Formats: sequence, C-alpha cells, structure tokens
Amino acid sequence: MKKSLILFALLMLCGQQMFADDLSTLTVLSSDSTMGIGYGSGRWDKKMAWTDIYAIPQKGYYFAGWDDDNMDNPRHICVDEVEKVVTAFFAEVDCNE
Repeated sequence: MKKSLILFALLMLCGQQMFADDLSTLTVLSSDSTMGIGYGSGRWDKKMAWTDIYAIPQKGYYFAGWDDDNMDNPRHICVDEVEKVVTAFFAEVDCNE
C-alpha cells in the first residue's frame, strides 16, 4: 500500500510538471498604475494562445499605446512565447488642447 501511494504521488507530481510545461504565461502591465491598468494576464495552453488584453485609463488619463507601438485597445494578441510581457502606456489628458 505504501509503495502504491508513493508511486501515485510521484506520478501526480510528474504529471503536474508536464502540464505546467505546456502553458504560456502572459503578463499585462501598466507603465504607471496611477494612470491606468493593463488587464488580461493569465496562463494558456500553448495550442490556444490567442486572447484579448485591455488598457483601462484612470480618470484624467488616456491610453497612449502598448510597448510595441500597437495602439489597439482592446487588443487581440497571440501568446507566442512561454513568458510574454506587454506594457500599456498612459498619458495625462491636456484640457488646454
């Protein structure tokens, strides 16, 4: 019985590691959280690596673009790396313009 439990525990641990290796991680950041937030972080199976991300500005600020110069918001993005990080940039609304 003890050997069966040990074998079962080892198989579970190995299976969890194999499953973790099949995941991609997307982290959506904000360049300044007082100006706005980036939304959409998560983990996906590498075979299903398309998702939507959002940049949500605080009052008095606007979304100025992503760190790769893409301006889409929301944005449909491919998580094509094991660890992908995307940053949203915001700017202050100028009421004098």
